[in-house]
Amino acid sequence: MIFSSTMFLFRFLPAFFILYFVAPLRMKNIILLLGSLFFYAWGEPGYVLLLLILILSDYCHGRFMGRSKRKSTRMFLLCTALLINVSVFGFFRFLDAMPLGVCFYLFQSMSYIIDCYRGKVKPQTNLLDYAMYVSLFAQMPAGPIVKYAEVEKQLHERKPDVVQISHGCSRFIVGLAKKVLLADQLGLLWADISARDFGELAVLTAWLGILAFGLQIYFEFSGFADMAIGLGACLGFVFPENFRYPYIATSVSDFWCRWNMTLTGWLREYVYLPLGGKKKGVPRRILNICIVWVLIGIWHGTGLRFVVWGLWFAFWVVLEKLFLKSLLRRLPNWFDNVYTLFIVCMGWVVLGIPQWQDTVGYFEAMFGRNGAGWYNREAFYLLLEYLVLFVVAVIGATPLTQQIATRLSRSVTGFGIAQYRVLEKLVLALLLILSIVYLAGSDYQPFLYFWY
Repeated sequence: MIFSSTMFLFRFLPAFFILYFVAPLRMKNIILLLGSLFFYAWGEPGYVLLLLILILSDYCHGRFMGRSKRKSTRMFLLCTALLINVSVFGFFRFLDAMPLGVCFYLFQSMSYIIDCYRGKVKPQTNLLDYAMYVSLFAQMPAGPIVKYAEVEKQLHERKPDVVQISHGCSRFIVGLAKKVLLADQLGLLWADISARDFGELAVLTAWLGILAFGLQIYFEFSGFADMAIGLGACLGFVFPENFRYPYIATSVSDFWCRWNMTLTGWLREYVYLPLGGKKKGVPRRILNICIVWVLIGIWHGTGLRFVVWGLWFAFWVVLEKLFLKSLLRRLPNWFDNVYTLFIVCMGWVVLGIPQWQDTVGYFEAMFGRNGAGWYNREAFYLLLEYLVLFVVAVIGATPLTQQIATRLSRSVTGFGIAQYRVLEKLVLALLLILSIVYLAGSDYQPFLYFWY
């Protein structure tokens, strides 16, 4: 069960919200825990026991850590807790059969244990509240990664008002539209092109395909993040942002400061800085960057290609840290954008095509090395067929629409602001209706981040 499924939208969510909002305050966390476990168990009932065991393990480690004053004991508890979590991650990653959302709740659990050891948070004494935090369905399928310190007070001190619930519903609808109206439709083009013989792809067709994949993965992942943040707002939680228009980035480093920000922030705080960051000389800094990017690759999937994908970005990040970024600053912004998009698209080819020989073949098609030419009738047909979708997607991947909406909301007063609010709700209602229509009429609902 995922957020964009009819089961979730028309059965689980209405039933859950009715129970949640009619329940007394002292019961809301229990309802949220039970609802989250039901959500998780719907497609993978066998893994609920694993989730509960990990929750109990980390809860006990945290409690014992809070009671102990000996540093050696606390270090032992930290190491055993991390070993259990990392072993579970490694086991399922090795089997290439990751349960839904396991990467996210394991990272949340590890951040809790590490912060308990560091003294940044007090160990949670209520097992039900801790279990609710780890298993919270609102952000389980695809993040964002929510650290315990970010929601510690909200576990009990949350009371969503009408404004927060309205904002949450709006954010959820926008995320749903990103997933259904943009990501799924772009996915159809990528599925079509990636299933063809790469030796016969024209250059234009190959680039249309990888651009479609890059936009698809962005709108799917950011769409799920928007839906999670929206659901969290409806429940009274404030979740961190996970995307900040990465495709307008002016460097590879900037791109990854905007893409899946909670993952990169987590690795920076709990891996890169403890390894020494940039304080131990250039060789050690390069090694630390490579370690982080190997972990990012492994987090995304199993196999050598994910490690290569991570090291591809590590290579460019290192170059930028050493000298390339200072060079880019002297060049026009449009060149920086083109450079970044080119590097990112090359990485999407490695991520999106499973077999190495096919990856090489796709690169050859992108640069005209397969003998199929720069364009053909088929390429122009696909371009015209998907042109409107590409235009909408490109605009949606920039802050342009948000800037226009913000400017309009600030430029009107009185009756005008009322008209603007009505128009805003009508647009959201239209997006919701269109999304439901597409969901009802299509069986193509890929979930790329099911890998994680």
